Formats: sequence, C-alpha cells, structure tokens
Amino acid sequence: MEQIRIQTFGKFEITYEGKVYKLERSQSTKTAHLMQYFALNQGRSFEKSELVDILYEKDEVSDPLNNLKVNIFRLRQMLENSGLPGEKFILHRRGCYNWNKDVPLLLDVDEFRQLLDHAARTDLPREERAALMISAIELYNGEFLPGLRGEKWVSIIDTDCRQRFLDAVSYVNDFCQETDNYEQQGKVLSRAAEYFPYDEKIRSMQLKSLISRKMYREAMALYESVTTKMMDDLGIVPSEELSNLHQVLISELDMPITNFSDIRADIADKDNSTGAYNCSYVAFIDTARLISRYVQRSGQSAFIALCTLVDSHGAPLSAGGRLQDAAAAANRAVKDSLRRGDLYTRYGPCQFLMLLIGISRENCELVAKRIEGKFNRAPASRGVYCRWEFESTASLTQEDVFLNDADNREADAPSD
Repeated sequence: MEQIRIQTFGKFEITYEGKVYKLERSQSTKTAHLMQYFALNQGRSFEKSELVDILYEKDEVSDPLNNLKVNIFRLRQMLENSGLPGEKFILHRRGCYNWNKDVPLLLDVDEFRQLLDHAARTDLPREERAALMISAIELYNGEFLPGLRGEKWVSIIDTDCRQRFLDAVSYVNDFCQETDNYEQQGKVLSRAAEYFPYDEKIRSMQLKSLISRKMYREAMALYESVTTKMMDDLGIVPSEELSNLHQVLISELDMPITNFSDIRADIADKDNSTGAYNCSYVAFIDTARLISRYVQRSGQSAFIALCTLVDSHGAPLSAGGRLQDAAAAANRAVKDSLRRGDLYTRYGPCQFLMLLIGISRENCELVAKRIEGKFNRAPASRGVYCRWEFESTASLTQEDVFLNDADNREADAPSD
C-alpha cells in the first residue's frame, strides 16, 4: 500500500495519492492532538495514563480517562470515514493504544531527520553531505506543528529541528561559497530568510555573499530592508555584526562629499513618538560609558536595568513563536513606559537592557512595575514573567572616584 504522507512543518496535513484529507477544522483540538501524537510515534504503544498526561497536562478535567476514551472513539470514526486506505487505524491491546503499523505513514519530519543524520557522517565527501542537507532544507516548511504551539513535546521537537535546519544552512552556505555556487547559495539563504526573517546570522550570510561578489548596492538595499523590518515589527536594531557589515558597504560604495546641513539632517531626531530611545547594543554600551562619566562629575545617578523574560519556573524563554510574541509585547511596554531621555536595547532573544538617568534605586523598582503592568495587559504575556536586575553606573568605573575628581579639577584649572 502506498504510504500516507504527513506534513508537520508549517502545518499538519494528511495527503494520499495527491489528495488532501482534513479530519478536523482546527489542528489544536484534542482529537487532532491525539492524531498528531500517534503519527509522530507510530512505532510505540501508549498506556492510558501517558495519553492523559499529553492531552490534559495543562487542563483541569473532572474525568480525564473518560474524555480520552471519547476522543479515541471520535478519532477512530473520523479516520474510518475519511476515505484513507486501511482499517482499524488505532489498536487497543493489553490496555495500551497504538497506531496500526499496517497503515504506513511517511512524515516529513522523519525524512528531514534521516537526511541530516546521514549528512552528519564525516566520512562522506563534502559535496554529498551538502546535497543531503539541501534535500533536508527543502523539506523544512516552517514551525513544527504550529497548531500545538506551547505543548512541551512539540516545543522540544521544534527547537531541535529549527537548530538542525540552521546548522545545515550554515554548512551549505560555506560549501557554496567555497565552490562559487552562488545560485544554490542564494536559494538556500532565501528559503532560510523566509522562515526566519529576523535571524541576524542568516541575514549576515546573505550580506557577506553579496559583498564577496562586489554586489554592494544590492547588499545595501537588503540591509536597509531588513533593518527597517526588524525595527518596525519587533523594535530590534541591528546587531554589531550587521552594523560592521554596513560600515564595509559604506566604505565600498561611492559616497558623495557632504556638507553640514546633510549631517544635521542625519542627526536630527525624527521620532516624534513618546517613550524611550531604542538603539543598538554597541551604541548602548558607548552611551552608558559616557553617561557614567557625566553623572560621576555632575553628582547625579543613573542605573542600568536588565529585564529577562522567564517562564513559570524562572527559566529564560527558549526560542520559538512564544518568545517572539512575548518579546515584541515587552519591547512595546519598555518603550512606552520609559521617558524620552532614557535608553534601551534588545540584548539577546529574551533580554532587554535599559539606561535610566537621574533616578534612585527605589524608583528603579517603580519603573519595573510600570513596565510589567503594561506588559501583562498583552495576550502574549500569558505564562511569561519579568526577572529584574539593577546596577548603578557608578560601578562601571574601575579607577578610584576621588582620583578622577582630582584629575578633573586639575584639568579644569586655568593654566599659568
């Protein structure tokens, strides 16, 4: 019998002989959840207690065993009435349920893993390893089982596949660069950027490929498009690596001689919105150093605040759709809660750095509560918490404060 094909990347879809079979309108119902779990584990048998834990771990159900039986019954009916080949899709033997191995399933995630497992063999020629990885990259169509996003077992597989995809893209990119196969390199990087548009490593690889071919104007257009999208969608400014590539482009492009009016126009703050100023991490560090010197001399105080998005167990959020949505909500809360004279930046996937000027340690706590209040009103904040750390900029100076003050007074004194 021809195998029934199951797509798990980007969506859950059942296909047989070119025809798509829909069992449920939604991928997130308990019946659909059962189907997806059986498909992913078609070689295993499950006790009722394990299936109950999978289906109702986060839900309060008065009679979970009875609910499980109802959903098993519904799934069997749907499969038998679907027109898919085979019968008795789900078997029950010795108190355990399992998918009938006589009804073969072919899953894209299994093919993906098998290709990359084979490609991991270091005894294979590099071109063969790259070809296997390209086949795996073409199978990847986005997030693993997005209808069950947030389920622990789904998140584990999604994180693993995401990382293996990115590792394969990196390997293929290097191989194509070494062999001057720019057409294949462009296809792979474009596909990766389609699914991970905010991944700066992928964007860096795209820019480096264009720069190596002296396609500076195309690279500049890509840089401006990418950085604008990152700022508009997530409030993220370019990383140090992207900023360095931008400097390379500026040095290579023919730039006209400018005058002070152009410089003044570039410096002018065109952001008329309220809230704090968002900048790159590099700019944040340089500004923090400058402010630490200024407040030391003026007698004012300034604090650096570090906010980390964590789960209910206090662990930093891992990569995925949940983190992306929560980080976007946190970015808005930070910008809207701080003053225009304050500064902040995104530091890593789940952290934000803030520079709070002219503030006391006690008021830092009030600022944190104000940010949390705005963040908690966003739907994406559900199950996400803020962990705070504060540090005075006075601790940034390594030299003795009194010596610095003496040096400053000596410098300010009129010369004979």
